[in-house]
Amino acid sequence: VVYEQVEFFKSLYYYLDWSVNIESLTIESNSGAFSRIVYNLLSNSCKYNVRGGFIRVYSGEGSLTIQNSSYGIREPSKIFNRFYKEGDRGLGMGLHIVDKLSRELNITLNLSVDSENIVTVTLKF
Repeated sequence: VVYEQVEFFKSLYYYLDWSVNIESLTIESNSGAFSRIVYNLLSNSCKYNVRGGFIRVYSGEGSLTIQNSSYGIREPSKIFNRFYKEGDRGLGMGLHIVDKLSRELNITLNLSVDSENIVTVTLKF
């Protein structure tokens, strides 16, 4: 599921620097819902990236992390709220859906933005 979504976005955002390192990651879950989570996270990582930016996708013990360069998030605490958006793009539903589906699938969702505006989203299973 993850590789399928990555390949889709890599073809559209070929100008971003992609790094994908997913070792053995097996999750027993609703495939459609999990695919939607990954799709929405990658979509946002691409759309809100900076010129010459990067996307990193990697797995850890019981986790999947998607990291991207970004111009920053003004209100990280609101980013998963329904209809919240920081600009004119989108409907403000994508990350709300990610949060809702993650809770339904018992996936812990962590988002952080560091001082260099690198956004990191980690899913823990």
